[in-house]
Amino acid sequence: MNIRNFIKRVQPANLKSPAGDERLFFLIVLLVLGWMYVYAVNGAPLLRRPLWLGVFTILMITHALLHWFGPIQITGNRSAIVYFALQGILAGAIILPAPLAGLRLGLFMALIGEAIGVLRLSRLGIGVALTYLLTGLGSFYLYDDNWVWSLEWLLRLGAILAFVLVYVLLYTRQTDARAEAQALLQELETAHRQLAEYAVQIEDLTLAQERRRMARELHDTLAQGLAGLILQL
Repeated sequence: MNIRNFIKRVQPANLKSPAGDERLFFLIVLLVLGWMYVYAVNGAPLLRRPLWLGVFTILMITHALLHWFGPIQITGNRSAIVYFALQGILAGAIILPAPLAGLRLGLFMALIGEAIGVLRLSRLGIGVALTYLLTGLGSFYLYDDNWVWSLEWLLRLGAILAFVLVYVLLYTRQTDARAEAQALLQELETAHRQLAEYAVQIEDLTLAQERRRMARELHDTLAQGLAGLILQL
């Protein structure tokens, strides 16, 4: 069998790189922010004033844009600290004109999930998540006077936090596995290219060796024929 044909048969032609949908998590965060915006506008009396509504809208849009474009700019611990600190300040500013429990819960849960998703279970990721959690808990005691109602929201907070953490951890494992599959696919493609190059070299060497062998046989045959003719003559 020709070596080149063999390489074409065994090459990973059906393997495709996995789709990179890492933005799906941030898209979900944006949808949650959109729902919280509608919830806050309908529930906060202060947002019925045009000035406060405009400020609140600008803050929410800035917060959403940072969610979408910010994590891809994180290159180290320093940039991560700056990004999550800025997001925390924005979340606090958003809460001021609309101190609704649902809004506070959604904002800080999204930030906790993003911190774990981006920084993983590192010391910085856990530290940022705990900071957001304590800030969210502090907001309950700052804005809510009804302790019974606050305890009810704390129970909801625990359930939602557990769900967010489980979802984020499962999602990050899936993206890590996808990245490993992508790296393995690239290694296979590189190995295939090298194997194809080696096959071409081997085939060229084989053809050259076959030409030399045939040349030697022709030379020996002609030499023997000429020697026989000389003897006959």
